[in-house]
Order: sequence, then structure tokens, then C-alpha cells
Amino acid sequence: MERGGVCIFAKENVKFQKLDTEIFTVEGECELAGAKIDLGDEQLLLIAGYRPPTKQHQIFYQCISDCLNKHWKVNAKTIVTGDFNIDLAKDTFISSQFIAIMASFALSNRIQSFTREFKGSRSLIDHVFSDIDVNLMPCSVAVSALSDHHAQIATIIDCNNSKVKSAKSRFGRHFSESAKQYFKTMLSKERWESVFMSKNLNDKYKAFDSTLKHILDVAFPKKVIKIKKPSKIKKIVLNKETIEMRQLLLDLYIKTKDLDSTHYMRQYYLRVKQRYRSQIRQLKSQQILIKIQNSENKSKTVWDTIKCNKSGPSKKSQKVKLLTEDGQIISSPASVAQKFNDFFMKVGITTSKTPVSFGITNLVVDSLFLFKTNEKEVSRIIQEMKSKRSAGADEISPVLLKEVSSYLLKPLTHLINFSLQTGEFPEALKTSIVKPIHKKGSNQICDNFRPISLISTLSKLFEKVVLKRLTDFLLNKDILSSNQFGFVKGKTTTDAMFALTSGIVKALDSGSHALGVFFDLSKAFDTVNHKMLLRKLASVGVRGLALEWFSSYLQGRHQFVEMRGVDGSGCMRSYASSRGAITCGVPQGSVLGPVLFLLYINDLTNSVEAGEVCLFADDTSLTMTNPCWQNLEVATFTESNKMKQWFDSNLLNLNPSKTQLLKFSITDRNREHVNLLLDDVELVTSDEVKFLGLVLDKNLRFCAHVDSVCRRMSAGIFLLRQLSKFAGVDVLLTAYYGVLYPHMVYSVPIWGYECERTRFLFRLQKRAVRTVHGLTGQQSCKDYFRSSKLLTFPCIYILESLTFLKKNLSLFHNNSNHSYSLRDNNNIRIPAHSKTFFKKHLLYSGIQLFNVLPHQLKLESSPTRFKKLLRAMLVEKCYYSVREFIADGQ
Repeated sequence: MERGGVCIFAKENVKFQKLDTEIFTVEGECELAGAKIDLGDEQLLLIAGYRPPTKQHQIFYQCISDCLNKHWKVNAKTIVTGDFNIDLAKDTFISSQFIAIMASFALSNRIQSFTREFKGSRSLIDHVFSDIDVNLMPCSVAVSALSDHHAQIATIIDCNNSKVKSAKSRFGRHFSESAKQYFKTMLSKERWESVFMSKNLNDKYKAFDSTLKHILDVAFPKKVIKIKKPSKIKKIVLNKETIEMRQLLLDLYIKTKDLDSTHYMRQYYLRVKQRYRSQIRQLKSQQILIKIQNSENKSKTVWDTIKCNKSGPSKKSQKVKLLTEDGQIISSPASVAQKFNDFFMKVGITTSKTPVSFGITNLVVDSLFLFKTNEKEVSRIIQEMKSKRSAGADEISPVLLKEVSSYLLKPLTHLINFSLQTGEFPEALKTSIVKPIHKKGSNQICDNFRPISLISTLSKLFEKVVLKRLTDFLLNKDILSSNQFGFVKGKTTTDAMFALTSGIVKALDSGSHALGVFFDLSKAFDTVNHKMLLRKLASVGVRGLALEWFSSYLQGRHQFVEMRGVDGSGCMRSYASSRGAITCGVPQGSVLGPVLFLLYINDLTNSVEAGEVCLFADDTSLTMTNPCWQNLEVATFTESNKMKQWFDSNLLNLNPSKTQLLKFSITDRNREHVNLLLDDVELVTSDEVKFLGLVLDKNLRFCAHVDSVCRRMSAGIFLLRQLSKFAGVDVLLTAYYGVLYPHMVYSVPIWGYECERTRFLFRLQKRAVRTVHGLTGQQSCKDYFRSSKLLTFPCIYILESLTFLKKNLSLFHNNSNHSYSLRDNNNIRIPAHSKTFFKKHLLYSGIQLFNVLPHQLKLESSPTRFKKLLRAMLVEKCYYSVREFIADGQ
């Protein structure tokens, strides 16, 4: 290629095969070269390329995508490198597109330093993308002095030296079907006399727990269990027809193996073999489909399925090692568990703080009554639990409890009712297991791990009974603040983000200024003061026995950390720390914890006289608007510091250094400096903030958020591509809904308006649909959207926006203040506005979409039926743009 090009050099002793990449080279636009290298146990796919700086990006994207589609293999490692003249140091739409395309093949960028320096400018335009583990392929940049481009060096380390030894056995219980049957038989014979005859709750529960534990030990004794070497492909359960076909195939093979390939019997054998393979693939696909559909975490199940069917060495988990204060490394599981527990126990301690003031607010005259439950309610709650196999300290998992619930209903109902009528919570259910999960950063530092609590399954049963009574009371008395959107029935992040952005959009449209303060609370759930929480519960009507029950529930709680490790004999065992007393906080992982936290911060909005407070559990924001910039700064300072005082008085730890300030503006021309102090700390002014899972930017364009969704979509496409090697369309569609669809639909009315970035997102969606149905990049997928009843991304945006509008009609009618008449009396008047910026927001776009709906659909009063009818219409029409939908309805 003129003024540039690419080639691959290899040493004589390197075994490689040249790839056919010439067909993907476009003269003057891009050039690609490729080789498949033999690494012994594995193969390495190497693709190198060059794109001139002035040429079209889309042509290059198509070429590199087509090349990878042809040569990329599930079981091969891949490196893509070259001078692509796309600056990844700049966060632009062009760079985001390139990263997304690479991510759809699980390839991530490994070069983070500048690769070209020329006349004072620096850029990152030479790249190495790979799916090899970062620790096994370190990359660096070297100054060559031969060019203004630096060299990139990637060194592949021998994978065999980094393998972690796996356990040969494990110590635990084996829940076989025969053992479960024996467990049920023993439970059916138990009469629980000691439970019913004991005089106090703890004696009753101790009798129940010891009896259940004894039966558990007899049916499922703890022992050393040999770990079977996992097969690459799980055994398929054959039906009668397939078994008969397999036998026929074996018979035919023996009879025809020496016959000529043209012989009619040999031809018959080959046809049977083809049908048998097809049948096996279909059975395997059906069994994978059932597994995914029944899974609580579909994304994890899909990935596990892929790993199970993928050849090559499997990844082993790394042994956790922690760094002590004196610089020593501890690695024994017992010591690591104790270190973690000591650290986590310190998180919620707030003894250095004392309340500034406390005023009882929201005083409710009526009181909560914890009325009795019955076996029918207890049975329903058990069956509605998620079928998880994880268990708390009592070792009873939800899936096991569901199987034996009929034998436990009488004693459990008796225990729960006795708990409610005495105002006590069983001491045995107050201990939780904590599992440290690595978040980010060094895995030798405790602070980089998140504590995940495992609460006893039976504790959750008690809590769910009380939760039903508490939430009914809160709803009937309208106690929860209207500014609280988290863990509230009928409210979602879309409701919260609409409330947050609506005021900002209207203010900016009218020429006013807007500021947002996004508060960072450190370990908010862990720092709740129990005495203060109980006083707040009393103020909203939780009194008498009900208050005593909650006091008993909160006090006397303990936790311990559990780690797994392999002993000297190769046996995987659990190692526990000592138990530590919990003196504050709402129980993490519990059923009641989130609602108790909502009640704890319910009066936060009373501390603010101006502005809009948005609460979603512990995510808290304050937005302020004002026509005068100076007045806005003063008001924001005043109100944010009032909130700071409220946090202090309620013993919640606000972190001013991580609290972010966002100055909203339609354009970037408004450059007033914001100087806002919070507790004598100047707040960080950001261009974007992650809030409620959305990336909120200062211009409300949601560019960074759409880019984030595109990256997740690309990872999902990679997953579909791998899954398609051994699964059918039904499985791929289930995976699509479990892995890709949630990212597209999450709060989409807020950010999904039509623009260049969402059009690229739609292209990624079409690529996913083509992967599901095995289409090439040149084939139209419109008919496949219809046949699979899939919504295009524009249709997803239309459906979710109109469903939100229908559910919240009052919010849109209240904002409609135009004076001109409308042809259709069922239309909603579009709010007065002065800037095109306003049209991107749901206040305008939602009404615009509603007004072009068919007349009968506008009249539909049931939100559920409205959504069903609208979805059916959108599937049939299969709009490729929002403009197409609007034009069709006018």
C-alpha cells in the first residue's frame, strides 16, 4: 500500500500457516496480514493491519470484522495488532466503535501508553488487542528512534508455569437423590414435641435446630468426596428414540465398514450417522435451554456452559494472599479468614461520632401490628424463594428447603408465630457467613474486597413474614418519602432518573443554570446506628411488641468469614474465622435490611428547603436550579451542607473527597468555575458521574453511557458466537434475552433517543441477531426480527418510553401547557420549550411518540394490556428508526 503497509516476519523454527487475508484488504483503505501459529497445546491467531489516517473508519471496521468472522476460532488465542490510526487516548465515538468491535471477539486493548509523539502532540494510534490473560502476555512500548511511531512489544509467557494446582477431593456433604429421599423419610417421622413443649423462643428454636441438624448429619454426613475431573462436554441424557438410533448406527457400522462408499448400505449408514449427529445436537441444545431458562443468573449460566464445552486448559482460581500492616504476606486460609473478619468488623464502627441533634419527624399515630401467619402463607413464601444452592450457617439451602417444606411447615409456622407474639427473634439465626469477593486493584489488600453475607435461609423466612406486614403498613399510611425510589414497589431507576433530569432539562431550556451534587456515603448500610433506627421506627408507627421484635432482630448479631483452601492431602476444606459481634448496621444480605435503611434515611428530605433530592437506597443526589449563577452557588452550598449536617447527626459517613459536582449545560461554552466547599473540602467538579447504573454527563447526552452499553453488547455478541458452535437458535435467543437485552432496556427512555451512538448500538444488535440465526454480514435480518418476535433497538426505546408515559400520565399532563388546540382530544399537549435540546428528553419525545399512536391504543386504560398490544404492533412493523415510527403514525 502506498505510504504504508503491513507484513509478518517469523523465525525459521516457528510453525505457522499463512491466513487468507488478501480478500479483506481494500486498496488505499486498509491492508491486513495474518498467520496461524502452532504453540503446542494451543494455536495463536495473529492478525496485523494498517489503515491510512485519512481514510474512512467504517470501511476498515467492516474489513477487520469480516476477517475476524472468517478466521477467529473459539479454542485459539488471538492477537490483533497494527497501526490503525485510531487514537484510543481520546474518548471519542470513533475509538468507542473500534473498542466495541474488538470486544465482540473478547479482544481488549493492551497498550495504554502513547505510541506516537510528533511536534508536541501525543497519540495512541498503534495497538495490540488480545484475549490472552493480561498476566500471561505483558505488553510495553519501546522508543525505536527510527520513526515517530514507537514499537509495541508483546511477550507471551508459558501458560504451563502459571497453573494453580486443583483439589483432588473436598470435605462436605453430598446431596444425592437417595440421601434426599432418606432425609425426607426421617423428617416425616419427626413429631417435634420438644419444639412445641418448650417455654421460650430460644429453647424452642434450639430444639428445632438440633433435631434438624441431627437428621441432616445422618442423611448427608460430612465426608471426603472425590472430585471428578470435569469433562469438556457434559453427558447428554438420551431419549428412547436416540438410543435406538445409536444401536442401529453401531450395527450398520460393523456391517458396512469394509464396503465401498458407493454401496447402498454404506450410503444408508452415512445417512443414519448424519441424522444421529443432528439428533444429538438437538438434544444437547434442548438441555442447555432448560438449564438457562431455570437459572436465576442467566449470564453466569451461559458463560459456565461455554466454559464446560470449550477445549483447552481451564482456569484455576488463585489462592488469596494478604499483606499485613508490617509488610508480611499471609496465605493460610485460616489466617486469611481471620484477617478479613478483623477488617470487616471495623467497617461500621462509628464510636468517634456523636449525634448533633435528633428530631422526631413523620410521627404516625397508628401502630404496626404483627399478626399471626399460617401454614399456607409460610408454604407460599418458601416456594417463592429463589432456588439457590448456597446456604447460611444452618446449612439449609433454599433449594433443599423447598424440597422438604411440607415436613417442616408445622414447626416453622409455630416458631414464627411464637416469635411475633413474644417480640423476639431467635438467637441462632443472628449469625451470618461472610465471603470476600475481589472488586478491583491488588488482591493482597482487604479494602479491595467486598464482603458478601450469607444469611440463614430460615432467617429469611422469618423476615419475609414480617416484611409483608411492614410494607403493607408503610404503603397504607404513605410513610415513605416520594423522593425515595429504591426498594419501593412500582418504582424503578427510570422513575428516579426521570425525576432527576426533568427539572434540569426544564431549567436549562428556560435559560437557568443547574448544578447536581452526588453524595458518596461510605459503607452506609454498615453504619446505621441501632438506637437511632429504633427511635425512627417508633416515630413511624412501629411500637410495642413490633418494636421489641425489631430490637431483638438487630441486637446480638455475629458474623464470621469463611475461606476455602486445599490442605496437604489435596482436599478442599472450609476455614472459618472466629465470630465477631456486630454493633451497628442493618444486616447485609438480609430481607429486612433494605427497608430498614429506607426508614433510617426517610427524613433526610426534611433537612432541605430548596432543590430536588433523589434517593435510591444509599445513592443520594441533590439538584439545584436558578436563573442567577451567584444565587445558585450560594443555595447549593447552603443546601448541600444542610445535608452534610443531617448525615453527621445520623452517624452516616459522608466522604466529601469522593462526592462529585456536576455543572449541567446545553453546550460547553458556559465556563463558570464552581467553587463549592463541603466540610471545608472543595468538591470535585466532574464531566460525568455514574449514578444508579447510568453514566450521567454534564450535557445530558449520555454518550459515555451508550458507549458502555455498546461494550457490554460486544461482549454479549462474543458469548453468542461461542455458544452458536454447539447450541441451537432457541438457546441463543434465551442467551440473547439473558445477556444482551437487559443492557438495552435498562432505563432506556432516559438515554435511548435517536443519535449516531444509538444507531451504532442498533448495528451491534443486528450483528447479534445475525449470530443467533447464522447469517452473514450482508444478509438482511429484518424478517428474523419478526419471526423471532424480537424488538429492534428503536422499538425497544419506543415501547419502554410509552409504557413509562402510560404508567405516569399525570407527570406529562401536568407539564403540558401549550395554548394551541390538537386534532385528537386524546393527544397530550407538548410542553412549551425554546431549545431543540428539550426534544431529546422524555418530556417531549414521550409525548411525541404517544400522539402518533393509533386511536384505540391511546384509549387503552390497562397499562399491562397497553404494553402487550404496543409490543405486538412494534414486532410486526419492525421499525428501524424512531423517525420511521413517527412518519408511519402521522
